[in-house]
Amino acid sequence: GYMSQKFGLYADLTVRENVEFFGGVYVSDRKEARRRCVEVLDEMGLTDRASQLAGELSGGWKQRLAMATAIVHRPAILFLDEPTAGVDPVSRRQIWDFIYAMQGRGITLFVTTHYMEEAERCNRIGFIDRGRLVALGTPAHLKQTRMGAQVVSLTGPDLYGIYSALKGTDLVLDINLYGNDLHAVVDDAAGALPRIEAHLGRSGMALTEGRAIPPSIEDLFVRLTRRA
Repeated sequence: GYMSQKFGLYADLTVRENVEFFGGVYVSDRKEARRRCVEVLDEMGLTDRASQLAGELSGGWKQRLAMATAIVHRPAILFLDEPTAGVDPVSRRQIWDFIYAMQGRGITLFVTTHYMEEAERCNRIGFIDRGRLVALGTPAHLKQTRMGAQVVSLTGPDLYGIYSALKGTDLVLDINLYGNDLHAVVDDAAGALPRIEAHLGRSGMALTEGRAIPPSIEDLFVRLTRRA
């Protein structure tokens, strides 16, 4: 089964008509195809919207419909191309609930995503940079073996000032803003933190806290793609 990133179903057909069309394409027995259509509409929460035109659906409901047409024939392998792109947080969580449910039924899923927190939910991750596979493995194994450095979390009243004071210096290999703190990549956290604090003091920057943290998947992705 395949679900594309861009909504590619028939906007002038209803939700039910789209699912029935793809069911008829993939399932030769018409009675069985109709039965599966009813099942998948219920499974994806689309029964109450079955008579609505596909083109009138919001982004999240369009993604549900696209997934319904991709699984109506019960594939053993399913490819999902950025299934949560452009949807709201509630719909994103629901889509991942559907993904987990399909995994529980023994379906093998290949998911592409730009969201690193989603990638970390997968059993195995492949990082692709400019069309080239640069890493492949479980999230835990990749973080243990491919980072090649340590990560420290830095917080303070002026995060951008801290960032500007450290960016481009030999105190950090890389530094990026993550929410309410900065993640600095260093060779050795224990040795780097005192030097970072002293440098910031000389630059007039206050450091509220600096501590070593495990690297996130996003830390690793940025590290590997910039190195590549």
